Amino acid sequence: MSPARTERARPRTKAGSPRSPRAAPAWHSLPAAGLLAALALAALLLAAPPLVRAFWAVNGFRSIPLTGRLGLLAAAALAAYVAWRPPTRVVWWVLALAAGIAIAFPLRESIHWLSDTGLRFRMIELSSTGEIRPMSFGDLTWRLHMHPLDGLLETWIPLALVRHGMSPRAALSAVSLALFLLFAAGIGPALGASPAGHEPRARRLALVAAVLLAGTLEVFAGYAESTGLVLAAGIWWIAALRAPLRRVRDATLPALAWLVFFACHRLALAMLPVQILRHAALPDHEDRPEARRAALVADGAAALLAAAFFALSRGRLAGMDLRQLLLSVSAGGGPRLVPLADVLNLLVLVAPLALLAPWFAGRAAWADLARSRGAWLLAIGALILLPMMLVFPVAPNGLGAQRDWD
Repeated sequence: MSPARTERARPRTKAGSPRSPRAAPAWHSLPAAGLLAALALAALLLAAPPLVRAFWAVNGFRSIPLTGRLGLLAAAALAAYVAWRPPTRVVWWVLALAAGIAIAFPLRESIHWLSDTGLRFRMIELSSTGEIRPMSFGDLTWRLHMHPLDGLLETWIPLALVRHGMSPRAALSAVSLALFLLFAAGIGPALGASPAGHEPRARRLALVAAVLLAGTLEVFAGYAESTGLVLAAGIWWIAALRAPLRRVRDATLPALAWLVFFACHRLALAMLPVQILRHAALPDHEDRPEARRAALVADGAAALLAAAFFALSRGRLAGMDLRQLLLSVSAGGGPRLVPLADVLNLLVLVAPLALLAPWFAGRAAWADLARSRGAWLLAIGALILLPMMLVFPVAPNGLGAQRDWD
């Protein structure tokens, strides 16, 4: 068929222009298994018995006033519409900014100042009034168990904002908003950096919306914790890791991204094997051999810099982590692991897509994933992190997964 006949045959709108390819499919095109899974999760949210420990991930919905519940339902409906009919880039960022401001300011945490947030908030408050002297970086890393960027962004910058007239809570919320926007900006590159990810724009934005609006959004609610910082740095590390290595200069980007990740938190150490595996054994089809070799050299240099950091701290940070891990496993006379019910509640609260996505994806998508190199990276990363999810929420404090859900 000639181009002219093709253009005449294309369906047109009332105005005579070609029909937009962004038109959304009908609801009946969604997999029945996915719809049933979503309805089951919604029923659990609405019908789970209150004050029953087995359903702690969904009990919070009924603990807030009716107006709050209606607001959450409206937000959920808007999120579904955004994922179903993706807006323009400008509208998308306006909605993301509105979500970040709402979480970081009016909906920020105001009751449960636990663990790191309580300690850091109190330190900022006392330092701003002159009751205590501001801590040095050495004090921050040892006394508050912080890495350099964690100390800078979660204590020093909020303290500087407080000295310029902000309240401590507003200062922490401002940092939370900045981290949220950094995280939001990195989701697109992390999902689409791979050449295999040439999805239509509508699907790309739907994926970004799904990741952005997961339960992880809670960590940007004005906490002085490292978790939001880990998400913001980690998403850009994933983007750098997925990018093809076409030139030797590309090899430095994953190592630099990992070093920034490590400067935020020690969790980056658990992900270094994934990075080395990607460069050594799971190449992208656009990778060049000389660039992969350079990437492995850069990975080794990054690991040496991390070792030097621990040497300068005289092993105190690593020692504290090891002691906490051993206490978590052995406290009470024997190994203690997070119960299966708590693991499921953690998934429902923080990563509900982990429960829903398999039902929506279907067998063909699972088969494609199994054949991809991304499946190996995902499996190795999950196996490394799984013991942490099974051990750390128990923790020496004994409060359980409901307390240490992050």
